[in-house]
Amino acid sequence: MKNQNDMIKEVQALLEKGQIEEAIRLMESVPEAERGYELTGLLAREYANYGHSINHGESYLLKSLDLLESTREEGRNDPNWHCRMGYALMHLEREKEAIPYFDAVMQMIDDDPETQEFWSDVKEALEECRRVTDFLTSPSEQPLSYYEEKSYMLAIPWSDQEDTLFDREEKIRRISRMEGVEVLSVASENDGEQPFITISYHGETYAVDLSPYPAYDSYKSIQRKHIFSDEENEELAKAEFGLMVIMPFGKDHKSSFHFQLKLIDALMPEPVAIIDESAEQIFSGQWAHLAAASNTPPSPQYIYQIHAVTDEKDEVWLHTHGLARCGLPEIEILDAGKKNLNEIGEVMNAMACSLLDNEEIPETGEPVLLARFADNSPLVGTLIPWPEALHRYPQEVNGGLQQRKYGHNTRSCMLFAYPSEEAMNQHQYVPITDLADKMDDNLLCMITNAETRRMKEMALERLDYMRRACASDPESAIVKLGLTVDPEFADPDEKEQKEHIWFRMKGFIGPDTFQAEALNEPYYISSLHCGDVNVYHVSEITDWRILTEDGQISPDDIYLLNYTISDSKS
Repeated sequence: MKNQNDMIKEVQALLEKGQIEEAIRLMESVPEAERGYELTGLLAREYANYGHSINHGESYLLKSLDLLESTREEGRNDPNWHCRMGYALMHLEREKEAIPYFDAVMQMIDDDPETQEFWSDVKEALEECRRVTDFLTSPSEQPLSYYEEKSYMLAIPWSDQEDTLFDREEKIRRISRMEGVEVLSVASENDGEQPFITISYHGETYAVDLSPYPAYDSYKSIQRKHIFSDEENEELAKAEFGLMVIMPFGKDHKSSFHFQLKLIDALMPEPVAIIDESAEQIFSGQWAHLAAASNTPPSPQYIYQIHAVTDEKDEVWLHTHGLARCGLPEIEILDAGKKNLNEIGEVMNAMACSLLDNEEIPETGEPVLLARFADNSPLVGTLIPWPEALHRYPQEVNGGLQQRKYGHNTRSCMLFAYPSEEAMNQHQYVPITDLADKMDDNLLCMITNAETRRMKEMALERLDYMRRACASDPESAIVKLGLTVDPEFADPDEKEQKEHIWFRMKGFIGPDTFQAEALNEPYYISSLHCGDVNVYHVSEITDWRILTEDGQISPDDIYLLNYTISDSKS
């Protein structure tokens, strides 16, 4: 059998090649009684490293602790032993127990700069464990993460796309040619390095950071917002670098988001994909190219993403990502369960869009009309900051405090509801999931006036796509029309009041006129009934859908017309 020194050298050689599993198997092949202190400590370290690097690695972390406990007496005065104990406990999320071990390391080592630098990771781990321990003792809102302070998007090029990732001057030229853009200044930390560009656009000033950035595998695994072809999936999988575009959002969140897409399109036309780190979502490059070319901003629902985390009890924790970069709180719902989950998500969308379209963030407990139930009664929501809201849930709830030690602990609010006008007057809100039984397909979520205008502008800007679909099959589309309500239903304080009704297209009969059949019975227009066919003007269109075998295509999703959807995958 090899002596221990030779064994350790062989193990170190495997570790230098990144072959951690082979190194572990080699050390495990040595009988426990023959390993000795140094090899046992090395195996404990690699158990902890491996357990921390994989999903469900708790068993390896516990093995690490067992080995270290078996050498506790020998390791009493060894900073390496204390360091390994600290990291094994920290990776098991037993941060409070890890503190004495990390603290012992810092007490044992010399205080000269070189030694302190060598052990600097331990000092950082000690500070993090203390932060987490303090956080669990007294939960409070934590500082924003970098991707919440600004908007981070990584554009992924095609493998054969013209390589301008590292061309500083070409980036500046392309931005300078953008319509409506004025380059105010260009700066770099050193000559020839990637630029920090200050730009004026539509009355806002943006400080934009552009740089090549690795396309990490962790980026590629986040949720995809769109359909991707097999070729696009392959290109995304093999991409090594992309162009990171970092910028703050201005007062008009939708305009800022739209401008970032325009900026990316100018720098890298039609990329494979855009990885939106701030909202943890991936956009189709084709969708982004069409969005950038449009005069109308994309739907505000592209600014954020709703994530659903389900635990072993089927409790669902819904939470958004992306609103923080707009200076807004993220939105959460705990203990959602599976019943009417889609409708609950739509209520979250209604609150998110309300935040994006209003200049002021509602105060804690302030009522916000979000929807109407089938009986026309209102669903009134309110936002409560998460540190206050968590007190209303059991400690073990999915989305509870233990899951907020390393994230979901910055500016975020939970969405509650007022079950009645009396409850609202008495400031007695309940979890919105208490009203889930009342939510069904007839739940009518509120759409802001600003969003109604945006949808209409987008529908008209891209009307030719729907017109072409109707040319081959007149009934292959449905349209939503905004029609004036009867005078007795009109609100005297509103300049113009419309009821929005879906119609099935029957065909265009002129450049700007068409026949359509009402698909719903109106509430506030007595002369119109479900099934009526009339002639309408395109100016009355507020939305439309193209009907295909694979689903519906909205004005926001016309990129889908470039795909054979059944041959693609999301």
